[in-house]
Amino acid sequence: MTRPMWVDEPVRVTAPDPDLLLEADRLRREVDLLLKTRLARPVEHVGSTAVPGLPSKPTVDLLGAVHDLDTADAAASALIAAGWELIPPEVDYRPWRRFWVLPDGDHRRAHLYLIAADHPRVDDLVRFRDHLRSDRRTAAAYGALKHRLARQHVLDRDAYTRAKMSFIDEVLDGLGDR
Repeated sequence: MTRPMWVDEPVRVTAPDPDLLLEADRLRREVDLLLKTRLARPVEHVGSTAVPGLPSKPTVDLLGAVHDLDTADAAASALIAAGWELIPPEVDYRPWRRFWVLPDGDHRRAHLYLIAADHPRVDDLVRFRDHLRSDRRTAAAYGALKHRLARQHVLDRDAYTRAKMSFIDEVLDGLGDR
């Protein structure tokens, strides 16, 4: 089986694109409809594209808080029919979530993280997004870090993601209630 080109897509951080906010809202509503009975709460737009003015990869990140991972697994047929592709848990290395990609040709158009609603990562993703929206200084520091890490890890998306985690954890620890 041939690997899709988007699997090895280089890390590219671009200037903020307001069109991604519109795309995210459209995709969020679409996934809400696809998974309505499986969701514990409405789909959230998370990640850097959810923060106006923040540089980001040109990929929308969505969070679907589901009742449990069995519910997430049961959503597979609806997501596949809508063009989403599952990154298997053994490849994602995060057994607490189901990671879906919506490709657009050779590029990733969107990511969907299905996570059990009671998992702490659900609240972490929303809290981090909300903090970046309200604290321009932290958002600017995060944007600069993302640019630097994208240059360092241009061909290794996992390394890029791992390298951001200490910054994210530090911000979340500073917010308390973690």
